[in-house]
Amino acid sequence: MSGVTKARALKAEKGFSLIEIVIVFFVSLLLIGGLFATLSSSRNTWHRADAQIMLQEELRRGMRQIVRDLRQSGTSQISLPDNGLNYTSVSFNVTDGVLSSGAVDWNSDEVFYNLSAGQVLRTQGADTRVIANKVGSANFSRSGRVVNVYLQCQTQTPSNQVYSANLNSSVVLRNE
Repeated sequence: MSGVTKARALKAEKGFSLIEIVIVFFVSLLLIGGLFATLSSSRNTWHRADAQIMLQEELRRGMRQIVRDLRQSGTSQISLPDNGLNYTSVSFNVTDGVLSSGAVDWNSDEVFYNLSAGQVLRTQGADTRVIANKVGSANFSRSGRVVNVYLQCQTQTPSNQVYSANLNSSVVLRNE
């Protein structure tokens, strides 16, 4: 073999062929595609978990306040009839304490809970506060001394997935 032919053969062996380059390109595309699919799935999982946590926090925050107030009421102080039916609002008086005679001292400002434009509102006198947001439904029912509260929230993630969460609680009215 002449020196020129030998030099060309050595030069050809040092580079990559077109087929090798195409194979490396497609393998790289597969790896990048798999990485992108994993990251996309992780992002969707994060959005879903974030939406569910946010809904649960809203429900718990609202339910905690409602239960705290209801525990300070009595069967004679609540607007819910004792029929087990669901109502979308409730009003009641809470106690200010016990008088020296042993009788319960009821606050004259009624507490009122209702759902308005996706928010649970608490009104007492002239004070109205938002207790929970993104609430789809709020139901109150009463059987005897037990008041059942049901809250349902709903939200949509940036990827247009809709998630909902529910929370219910039963409160025994302690004061008569």
